[in-house]
Amino acid sequence: MILERDRISYLMSEILIDPDYHYECTQVAITGANTCAILFETGDGDHDRTISVIFEVEDFDPAKSRPIMITENWLFSLSATSTKDLSALEVGRDVWRGAPDNWARRNAANWFCNRLWCYDATTTFLIGVDGLSCRFNGTTYAPIKPGRNTLLFDIHGQRGRNIYSVGAAGTLQRLDGEAWTPIDLSLSARFRGVDATRPELLRFCGDNGACFELRDEAELIPITAPESTFFTVRQWQGNVYWGDSWFGVYRQNGTELEEFHETRLGYDLRCDNDFLYCVGTDTAWRFDGDSWKSLRLHYEAGGFTLV
Repeated sequence: MILERDRISYLMSEILIDPDYHYECTQVAITGANTCAILFETGDGDHDRTISVIFEVEDFDPAKSRPIMITENWLFSLSATSTKDLSALEVGRDVWRGAPDNWARRNAANWFCNRLWCYDATTTFLIGVDGLSCRFNGTTYAPIKPGRNTLLFDIHGQRGRNIYSVGAAGTLQRLDGEAWTPIDLSLSARFRGVDATRPELLRFCGDNGACFELRDEAELIPITAPESTFFTVRQWQGNVYWGDSWFGVYRQNGTELEEFHETRLGYDLRCDNDFLYCVGTDTAWRFDGDSWKSLRLHYEAGGFTLV
């Protein structure tokens, strides 16, 4: 789905005259070896007019990228395990799914969804308000019994029983079949990110520098961090990386965080065997273990490219 060039030009002429207009990189979805999809959004200050753009990118090279969706609907979550199961969440309750040239829009829930996450090629999870969530099996969206009545922000895990979600009021919970089981932490922080790469050693983070490890769901270990908002955490190639609202990407050293790469915002981290991806304010980043590459959205004369 690609908007007509004239429609893009008209919307951008309206957006760019707003003194509070913005460009945002919202999420990166890994679609294969050395390939990814990147979601950008631009709009006026109140999001009354928006354009969301999804690019398919090979080798994180702007010359090997193409837009596979340009829509005036506001998209804010993206996930995939391959290009064919790419899914994008529109603000509210609708999900766009399908191959890059065969998008289909479908209402997924009657409650506000906050995050979409593709677990495997046939299974997608949605989480949101009041502890509500559902699982898409390729045909239907089946509700999951809530564990706590709180706003959920993130979900992550491995196959089997090792899927976890986090949310407001100190919420950490494990998926057991068709229901969430809360894990009592005796904490009240709003948690925004969770990493369950190693279920025996969970990591999660949130507001006011709340960063923790949890061993075997029993031993809680505080991680010393700045008092900013932490959105995301991932273990990659033997190291642990955390993203916040002030500096960007930190790397863990023992039980402390050290500044690692300044992106001004580390909103989301994704990884595969070869690369670590980070979402900055208006920029997507990729780290290969030695150096970083970056991509930003560029608009000119009715068209979008990456630079």
